Amino acid sequence: MKKVIVFSLFAMACTPIFGQTASERAEEKPKFVTFGFNAGINRSNLSFRDESRETSDITNGLGYRFGLTSNFRFGDHFSLAPKAELSFNASRLEQDGTSYKMNPLNIELVGLVKYKFMKGRFSPYIVAGPNARIPLGSGSTTFTNKDVAVDIGVGLDVPIFRFNISPELRYSFGLTEMMEETAFKNIKYHNIALVLNFSGS
Repeated sequence: MKKVIVFSLFAMACTPIFGQTASERAEEKPKFVTFGFNAGINRSNLSFRDESRETSDITNGLGYRFGLTSNFRFGDHFSLAPKAELSFNASRLEQDGTSYKMNPLNIELVGLVKYKFMKGRFSPYIVAGPNARIPLGSGSTTFTNKDVAVDIGVGLDVPIFRFNISPELRYSFGLTEMMEETAFKNIKYHNIALVLNFSGS
């Protein structure tokens, strides 16, 4: 009898704790929309036709980027993840002893579709979508041109306290020719970026 009374008292004491835990879990349901920011590095990958290499050459290097992010959730796996990033690029075209900068500074408006492999806040994911690049700045040794690209990538959502930190590796395939001069025909700008996305839960 004494054991029954002790067990009953223990169960009554634990009931509000379990109820509170269930309530907290309900409150932790992912929000429909979240916002954040990101920062990272990128490496340019400017390419052009092989026949142009007889008179010119390309130098690709490391740059960096940062921007604003958002995520619109549709179910447990799919979401829209548009971003606006400022990209500092380090690609040059060497021609007859002169070095030309190629789109050294861009605003990139990226509209990504995101698929998470697991439910919940912790999950690997893939992203893909269009990227509109808008160049900033110009000069006598700087070539700029608006560009449209397709971005694909992989990442990992990691919950830390009430925030998400998501390392993301993304490759961007440029579709538009950078220059229209015959000597530099079919120059396209690609890059690979490694960024950390910080957002609310």
